[in-house]
Amino acid sequence: MIDSATSADVSTPSPTEKHDHMKPTESDDEDVDQECTVFSGVSYLGAQNIADPKSESDIQRIMKELSSMPESRDGIAVSISIPVCSQGLVVLYQADSNSVMTRYSVNRISFYARGAAGSPVASCFAFTWSHGETKESAVYRCHVFRCHIAEAVNQVSIGIFDEVVK
Repeated sequence: MIDSATSADVSTPSPTEKHDHMKPTESDDEDVDQECTVFSGVSYLGAQNIADPKSESDIQRIMKELSSMPESRDGIAVSISIPVCSQGLVVLYQADSNSVMTRYSVNRISFYARGAAGSPVASCFAFTWSHGETKESAVYRCHVFRCHIAEAVNQVSIGIFDEVVK
């Protein structure tokens, strides 16, 4: 489900602000000011390491594993903010408090995939992201989400991640 509250303001980060683009930014209640689309009605199912971050078959397998695990059956209720440009941040907000949980720099996302149509993971989507201090020490993780309304996966995919992650 698309949240009608789409940020229209774009701001430039302070030149003195240091940001490590290699790992997600843990945050308190700091909001992110960027042009984006916010999707609510989403659950974060978790993440697993992935050897080949561009392997759609591995991503599909991880989606299936995480969505079938009892401890991640419901996942963590989140809203996900997806920027309209490749220089932005994917931001996860706690659904109940709307506080920022974590941020992922789009330029560190390697691949995006949605669950196979007609499969048990048809309402899921995932992206692979590089965690680590340097490219040489990077560990790729596949982050998996489930939309509460299966058709919303298409809205997340079409024109959003497909345009941003190239």
